Amino acid sequence: MEPHEDVLREVDETAPLLAQQDPVSSAHFRSGTADPSAGDTTSSDELKSLLYPYAVFFVFALSFVADLGGSMIDTPEVRLLEMAVCRDYYLEHDPSVIGPPPGSYVDEKLCKVNKIQAELAYLRAIKSLLMTVPGLLLTIPYGHLADRIGRKPVAFLGMLGQTMAYFWVILVCYFHQAFPTRLVLLSPAFLVVGGGSRVLSAIMATVIVDVAPEKMRTTIFYLFGAGLLVTDIVAAPFGSWLLSKDVWLPFKFSAPMICLSFPLIFAMPETLMARKKAEDSNGNQPIQNQTLFRPFWRWLGDTKQALRNLQSIVISKKMVLCLTILFLSAFSRMTGVLFIQYTSKLLDWSISTAGYILGVKSLVTLCMLLTLASITQALERRTGVRPLYVDVWVIRSSLVALAVGGIFVAAAKEPVLLITGSMLGSAGNGIVQALQGLLATLADTSSTGQLFAGAAFLELLAQFTGSLTFAALFDAGLRIESPWGFGLPFYIGGILNLLAAALSFTLSAT
Repeated sequence: MEPHEDVLREVDETAPLLAQQDPVSSAHFRSGTADPSAGDTTSSDELKSLLYPYAVFFVFALSFVADLGGSMIDTPEVRLLEMAVCRDYYLEHDPSVIGPPPGSYVDEKLCKVNKIQAELAYLRAIKSLLMTVPGLLLTIPYGHLADRIGRKPVAFLGMLGQTMAYFWVILVCYFHQAFPTRLVLLSPAFLVVGGGSRVLSAIMATVIVDVAPEKMRTTIFYLFGAGLLVTDIVAAPFGSWLLSKDVWLPFKFSAPMICLSFPLIFAMPETLMARKKAEDSNGNQPIQNQTLFRPFWRWLGDTKQALRNLQSIVISKKMVLCLTILFLSAFSRMTGVLFIQYTSKLLDWSISTAGYILGVKSLVTLCMLLTLASITQALERRTGVRPLYVDVWVIRSSLVALAVGGIFVAAAKEPVLLITGSMLGSAGNGIVQALQGLLATLADTSSTGQLFAGAAFLELLAQFTGSLTFAALFDAGLRIESPWGFGLPFYIGGILNLLAAALSFTLSAT
């Protein structure tokens, strides 16, 4: 899994994803095992109250388990792919440096050749790019499906697709004598099942919004992000430590953790507002079952209609600015895919050593999110509402921190400046939750799901274009005969964040 493709790493406040509910259905909730007719005697508010702590607990538990397994192999996967590319290189140039099968290890120091690093950057970038394609094509259809048949089935499909993609990479790299390395690029094809991490994170966020009190949502999202960072603080260094022992050891620990996600999905309550069964006297199937077997052309029709709806939603200047800032910040965040590889090459560190910095970055982000959550909660208790200026100023300060941090990382020639820059950049990670809060404030209640589906679509588009762009810049930096050329991707990322920061100062804080 790529660093920005981890399960539930980012959360979008969206519920329903693409709501198309009738007046009757909005009065009922359906649990995973309950009879839908039970809602006839229980009000929607009462059911929300009953489901609220239970559903949120399972969202947190599922996110914790899935992210723990994913974060543990963020750094090891870089080394696994580097060794695969390195092995291919030396099979052609000097087979004597390759160890005996089945492991066929190559000393990591021999893998820092510019040609190997450029090939690795392109391989990871293309893989990251392809990982966004299912989300770009399927976010809206799976959003419809989640609003028709429920959150749990779509969450299950999302987790299943990601798990299959995860094991495909392991299969190709382990049986390297039978499979060429570039077959890892087929792993994103499995994300057609479930739509990928963006759809899965949106489903989890939708569950929260389905049941959480409105005044608690933003705080829950801050705490949700903070909880995931706790797993990063623990899992990333642990994964790096395991990697220092053996390249395969982290995967032996992470695979069972990821598989534990499925029992949690089965135990999670269904929070979708249920429709009454719509069987006619001729015994037609219920609406939910008909939805499961809709022809492909109906999916395309739903997608086209949803895009038309999005065009009519994004009309205010603030919304346009927010979505532009979201795109630029998401695009520049794709430099994070290169961070471990860049650090290892720049400082001549092993990848496992460079991976420890991820734990430091997560700790800084955690402290920032906890601080923002505390400030937000205090202001909401004092005023009764979430002040708009809080989100605006968090967005501004976060973008400045991301820009300065990126430029520091680009200019670094020693560990102190690089770690300082990475910590500054991590202090700006509160922008994700702040943008969610601002968009939620600006959105009409009838179009929240469509707006956030559109925002998720823009983020995927940014990832799609950003991954390959920064890989090309990394390759160009390796070719430039200058001490400043190597940091080219991070210079460009910093400049883009500065541009987004300038745009953020045109947002009204009132």
